[in-house]
Amino acid sequence: MPQSEGNLGTRILRVDDQLRAEGHSRIIYIGSDAPEHNQDVYEQLAALMSDYDVVLTPAADGGVTAMGSAAGWGELEVLPWSTDQLGEALRQQAEAAGLSVGFAAGCYDVDQLSDLQRLQKTLRDDPRPARQTLLRITGQLLEEHDGWK
Repeated sequence: MPQSEGNLGTRILRVDDQLRAEGHSRIIYIGSDAPEHNQDVYEQLAALMSDYDVVLTPAADGGVTAMGSAAGWGELEVLPWSTDQLGEALRQQAEAAGLSVGFAAGCYDVDQLSDLQRLQKTLRDDPRPARQTLLRITGQLLEEHDGWK
């Protein structure tokens, strides 16, 4: 689905509304900048969705790397997106609406130089071709910007 205008909360809500109108009820949004996400993480999220109304995968920086809801969302557009307060704000909003909240194992997302350096370590042991390509590209980027390593 094409993304609409607005902040991330607004864009997620529009997609969420469309998916729920099509009959989907357990929807998980996954950050594209979370390299530790793998099949195990996705299975954990799916299992948690059976027990909780809302599931969150906390990011090391206070945000989230994945968020799912079986009950829809509140006013996502007013939350502090791209801040270290997002995860807590999502939890508080869900609980204020009477929804149960479950948490998957936390991981990191790539927002800062230190995250890019950590990404290099994460990708070294990942045999998937696309991940190995990303390892080479990020390595070249770090080399080009001497002193980043």
